[in-house]
Amino acid sequence: MGNKIEQPPTSVSAIIIRSDGKVFIAQRSWKKKLSPGQWETIGGKLELKETPEDGLRCEIKEELGVNIKSFKFFNNYSYSPGKVSTTYIVEIEKGPQPNVQDFASWGWFDEKGIMSLDFTLDCKKRLLDYFKSLLRQEGIRLD
Repeated sequence: MGNKIEQPPTSVSAIIIRSDGKVFIAQRSWKKKLSPGQWETIGGKLELKETPEDGLRCEIKEELGVNIKSFKFFNNYSYSPGKVSTTYIVEIEKGPQPNVQDFASWGWFDEKGIMSLDFTLDCKKRLLDYFKSLLRQEGIRLD
């Protein structure tokens, strides 16, 4: 963590959390051109002049059919040259209802549950960084 990326974000990503410590992730449809069948956090590209916060709200609503209850900045990630994703920790108002055209599967996972899944871009790194941050908050030392 602690990436100091000066470039403006080109996309947003949500680490959607639940009170039991699990995170929501989805498997991309096998019909997608990019990364078919790979797992990802919810998010997407920002439109011209769209703020990251507005983009986040829009992506959650479009892809999951729900509104955001609360969110906070987590980190910026550079995922390819010239591409920066602003990642947020998000709570949603109710259970997600994923868009079946975009996703083949989805669910709530703990850290152990994501380890064997094949993720697109750096989504697994973002999730592992999140789980590490929880351990730091609990005072558990990571080496």
